[in-house]
This record gives sequence, structure tokens and C-alpha cells, in this order.
Amino acid sequence: MERRRPTTSPRTGLARLLLALLLGLALTACADPPEERYAQALKAAEDKDFDTFRTFFTERSAEFLRDMKTAGERMKRYYMKQPFEVLPTGDIEEVYVKDNFAAIKVKTRGKTQEVHMFNEKDHWVIDLFSLDGFWAPLTQGD
Repeated sequence: MERRRPTTSPRTGLARLLLALLLGLALTACADPPEERYAQALKAAEDKDFDTFRTFFTERSAEFLRDMKTAGERMKRYYMKQPFEVLPTGDIEEVYVKDNFAAIKVKTRGKTQEVHMFNEKDHWVIDLFSLDGFWAPLTQGD
């Protein structure tokens, strides 16, 4: 007796492809947009919830924030006394998204600052090192 392999019709293949595409789109649509994630980060900063606040940053940035806090507690000297103030607050003027990168322009005290974000593990996260507030302690003597 000869065994026959089941064949897949072109229609079945197309249906599977469309299903996979729709599933992929549904999964990416679930992630909050950059401006929403930024608003959530500001809320965590307002609440002074350090552990939650760190989750809104890139892995490298979150690790740096943690290490900076630990070093400050040990040395009693802080690079940044209030890490929650690193984010500019104000009105969002523009949101630019391309692939895994986003830039949010925030108008604060008559000046526009950019917040760079990256999509890591399906979440928009902030790059600490691109923030003006991160570099402010180094430039305060100018």
C-alpha cells in the first residue's frame, strides 16, 4: 500500500501566511506608543517609584541608573541627587517614529528638548544618555 503525503493547497498556504501576518500585527499593536510610555515614565517619576521608573529606560540606561543610585548611597555623594528630574516635563510638540527609534520633542521652559526612545523587547524605552538632564550636572559650572 502506497502512502500519500497530504498536500497543501495554495489557498491553505495563503491563509496561513495571512494568519501569521495578522498575528504579528496584533502583537506589535499591543505595545504602548512612545508618547504613552513617556507619560507613564513621568508618572513613575512623580510617584518617586525608582524600580518602576527604571523599567521605562533601555537596559543599559536602567543598569546605569541602578549603579549610580547604589554608588551614591555607599559614597554619600550623588552624580544626580534626583534621578527623577532627568526627564523634561512640558508639552509634547512632536513625535517621530521610524522602525525601532522614536524621538519626542518636549517644550519645557521655552526650550525644546528631545527624548530618544528605542523599541526593546516590544516596549518603547528611553535612552538616558541622550537626555539633556543627564548631562546637566557636568555643565552646571559653565
